[in-house]
Amino acid sequence: MILIKNLNTNIMKKLIFFISLAGFASLFTSCSAGYVEEEPTYVVVSRPQQPHPTYVWVGDDYTWNRQTRVYVRREGTWVAPNRGRTYAPGYWRKTNRGNQWVSGRWR
Repeated sequence: MILIKNLNTNIMKKLIFFISLAGFASLFTSCSAGYVEEEPTYVVVSRPQQPHPTYVWVGDDYTWNRQTRVYVRREGTWVAPNRGRTYAPGYWRKTNRGNQWVSGRWR
C-alpha cells in the first residue's frame, strides 16, 4: 500500500512539474514580439488638447497579436510625467528576421 502511495506521489510531482514548465514556457513566448516584413503604414492623428501644461505626449505604440501575427496600433495619449525621467518613444528596429517594434519607455 505504501509503495502505491509513493508511486502516485511521484507521478503527481512529475505531472505538476511538467504542467508548471509548460506554463512558464507559454509565459515567455507570449511576451516575445514578432517580426514583420514591412512596417505598418503610418496614420496621421490630431492630438487632443493637452490636459495639463506638464503632461507629456506618449505617441502611438504597437502591440503584437499572437493569433493574427500582426502588430496592432494603439493611439497615443497624454500622461503625467514620471519625476526625473524622460520618455523615449518607440521605434522600428530592422533585424535579419524582419522589422520589430521596440516599445517606448521612461528613462
